[in-house]
Amino acid sequence: MSITPVDDDAMVRLLTEWLPGQRWFAGKGRRLSAVRIARRAVLLDHADVLVEHLLVDVEVDGRPQRYQVPLATARTLPDDRRTLPLTPDGASPVVYDGLRDPRGTESLVSHLSEQDEVGGLRFRLVPGAPAPEPARGRLLEGEQSNSSLVFGDDLMVKVFRLVQPGLNPDVELHAALADRRCPAVASLRGWVELDDDGGDPDADDEAGPTTLAMAQE
Repeated sequence: MSITPVDDDAMVRLLTEWLPGQRWFAGKGRRLSAVRIARRAVLLDHADVLVEHLLVDVEVDGRPQRYQVPLATARTLPDDRRTLPLTPDGASPVVYDGLRDPRGTESLVSHLSEQDEVGGLRFRLVPGAPAPEPARGRLLEGEQSNSSLVFGDDLMVKVFRLVQPGLNPDVELHAALADRRCPAVASLRGWVELDDDGGDPDADDEAGPTTLAMAQE
């Protein structure tokens, strides 16, 4: 039997408590006045774990921000002492950061390798870049504004937590340097994108797809 997802209302309550404590949350020390789930897509539906990709709109001191929050729902926590659930002690199922679930991280690479489209998310490889082999990622600790996963010894996927409309400058820079065959910069392998305005109704329609993550050597 597969895992039943937590409904939106309950998830919003969990996120309201959890988001302010995250290292990458930009609204620390300020009033969180609203939380809303803007998008929700299933990345992996396994017998004992459900991994979803959420775009979450919040208001901090009245100003809108949008975050991407991969979440896992399972009967038990993974074997990682640093995994702190959104759900209270004793809850079943448990909800926790999807980037700390081994199967969830592997699903990211699998979608990238196949250049899948999932719930509006588009996984893309740089033309000519080798498709990555499915592997489980290791989350790097200590980052302030993003979350990076290392796969083996030749691939890193950086997840941009605070969503900004348009092409991310990191992707643009790496692509430009790759075109110039710059040996000092890790090669761009791919990215994840979405047609999205970042929750800003005044966003420039000419900005193009919004970058959510990048993969590099």
